[in-house]
Amino acid sequence: MMSYQKIFLRTPWRLVLVFLLLACCHAALCLSYLDDRTCWLMCGITVTLTGASAAIVILLWRQTQIRHLREMCDAEREHLALSQQYEALTRFANDGILLLAEDGGIVEANERAVSIYGYSWEELLRLNIRDLRVPGNESELDEKLALTKERGGIMFESLHRRKSGETVPVEVSSRILLLEGKWFFLGIIRDISKRRSAEAQVMQKQRELEDLNRTLEDRVREEVAKNREKDHLIIQQGRLAAMGEMIGNIAHQWRQPLNVVGLLCQSLQEMHRQGELTGEQLDDTVCQAMEVIKFMSQTMDDFRNFFKPDKEKKEFSVKEVVDRSLSFLRPHLDYHNISIVVNIDKELIVTGYPNEYAQVIINILGNSKDVILERGTENPAIVINAHREYHRTIVTIQDNAGGISDDIIGKIFDPYFTTKRAGEGSGLGLYMSKTIIEKNMLGSLSAFNTAAGAEFRIEV
Repeated sequence: MMSYQKIFLRTPWRLVLVFLLLACCHAALCLSYLDDRTCWLMCGITVTLTGASAAIVILLWRQTQIRHLREMCDAEREHLALSQQYEALTRFANDGILLLAEDGGIVEANERAVSIYGYSWEELLRLNIRDLRVPGNESELDEKLALTKERGGIMFESLHRRKSGETVPVEVSSRILLLEGKWFFLGIIRDISKRRSAEAQVMQKQRELEDLNRTLEDRVREEVAKNREKDHLIIQQGRLAAMGEMIGNIAHQWRQPLNVVGLLCQSLQEMHRQGELTGEQLDDTVCQAMEVIKFMSQTMDDFRNFFKPDKEKKEFSVKEVVDRSLSFLRPHLDYHNISIVVNIDKELIVTGYPNEYAQVIINILGNSKDVILERGTENPAIVINAHREYHRTIVTIQDNAGGISDDIIGKIFDPYFTTKRAGEGSGLGLYMSKTIIEKNMLGSLSAFNTAAGAEFRIEV
C-alpha cells in the first residue's frame, strides 16, 4: 500500500490511503482488546467513516481540479488574445520591428521590416544587423549597441542598405529586453526617406526664396532708383515751370525799377542839355540809379539761390523762408490786389531743405492766386499761419476762393493733374510739393476745404 501511495502523491488518494491505514490499525487494536461482536461493530463503524471521509475528500478535490482547469483555460484564452494583439501590432505596424540577439543576429522581424529592406522574412532571419548597415561604420553600430545596454534605450538616425544595394535613411529607436533569461535588442525602424526628401525640398525652396529675396532686393533698389529718377525729372520739370513763372514775376518786378533808371538817365541828359547839371546833381542821380540797379541785382541773386538745390539738411527759420518766397510773388499779388496776412513767429525753426521748402510755399501760393483770379473772388486774401504741435512745425495756407471740388480733391497731388486749360499749367506743382515734403523732408502735405476756401497744411 505504501508503494501505491507514491503514484497518488499529488492527489487526494494519498489521504484515502492514510485513512485506510488508520482504519486497519484501529481494527487490529479492536481485534486484540475487544470481544468479537464489539470488535466487528467498531470495524464497521471505522470502515464507514473512512469511506465517507474519502468520498468527501474526493468530491472536494474534483471541485478544486475543475476550478483550476477553468482558471487555466481563462488564462490561456487571455494569453492567446494578447499574443494575437501583439502579433497584429508588430506584424502590421507602420514601422519596421527587428528583434536582435546580443551579437546582432536578427531573431524576429515584422512585415514592415521586410518591406523596408526588400528581403524575405526567412532571409532576414539569416542576417545580422551589420549586414543591413552601410559598410564603413561598424564601430558606430557597436557604440550604439553599447549605449543601448547602458541607458536601456536610445534613438538615433542612421543609413541602412536594402537588398538591392540602395541606401535608405532610417530613424532607429533601440531598447534592451530580457526575455526568458536572455538579453535581446528591440529595434523600431522608421523609413525617413520621404522626410529627408521633404527637408531637401524645403531647403531647396528656402535657397530659392533667399535667391528671390536677393533678386527682389535688387529689383526693389532698381525700381526705387527709377522712381527717384522719375521724381527728380518731375521735380526738374516743375522747377522749369516755376522758373518760367518766376521769370514773369521778375520781369513784372523789374518793370518799375527799369522805368526809374530810364527816367534818371533822361533827367541827366535834359539837365546837361540845359546846362543845369552840376556835380552834386550828377552824384545824386547816379546814387539813385545805383540803388535801383542794386535792388535789381539782389533780385537776380535771390532768383539764382532759390533754384539752387540744397545738398544737406539744415535748420532754417520758417518766417524767413516764407518772406523770401513772398518777395518773388509780392508784385504780382499786389498788382491783383490780393492781400497777404502772415502770422509766423520768428523763432519757429525747421530742419530740412530751405530752398525746396520755399518752392513748396511758392507753388501753393501760386495755385491759390490762380484760383482767385479764375473765380474773380471779391476781396481776395491769403492767410499764412504757423505754430508748433507735438514737436512738429505746422504751416497752413488758407484762401477765400471757395475751396476745392469734392470730385477732384483726391487727385490734386497726382502728377500732371491740372484744372487749367491746355498750355496754362503743367500739373506738376502740387505733386512736386508733396514729393519734397513727404519723401525728402519726411513730413506730410494735405489739403482741406474750409468755410471760405481751401487750406493746405504742411507738417515737418
